[in-house]
Amino acid sequence: MSNEPEGGEVAKQKTKVQRPQIELVLNGGKTEVNSATMPVQWLFPKETLKTIGNQKAYLLFVEQTQKELADFGPSLNGGRRYGCSVQERIKYVSMFSPGHHRILVFLFVGKAGKAWVKAYLEKESHCSYTRSINWASDGEPQNSSVALANAEFYVPSE
Repeated sequence: MSNEPEGGEVAKQKTKVQRPQIELVLNGGKTEVNSATMPVQWLFPKETLKTIGNQKAYLLFVEQTQKELADFGPSLNGGRRYGCSVQERIKYVSMFSPGHHRILVFLFVGKAGKAWVKAYLEKESHCSYTRSINWASDGEPQNSSVALANAEFYVPSE
């Protein structure tokens, strides 16, 4: 039995990101995070909108702290993950500790894309996911994702 979600196919080649395929607006564009829950909004350039076309589109958010990076390295099946439909227009991401954080967002399209988001959200245990996300992919989309974005931010201690 394949390890891929039904309707999905692992991409044989990956393309390096030349420019942002998703523009992220963190915390309403403010530079300081002053709440444990941060709103994340997204905008797509014309090329990404063409890729989406008339298909339903889904986002997978992966948030990680500097400590998790030090403990687990670039390949991570921990951290926090969130999924949503692009139509939601905003996703609230919770931070549970102060310090340096980073977020990676993948765009998936169609039924296969929805299946991939669901697969990446499956948990092995309370704090571990069944599928790893490779942060060291040098800007390459994960499996069948069609676009990505990443950002880093600092959460001050209260």
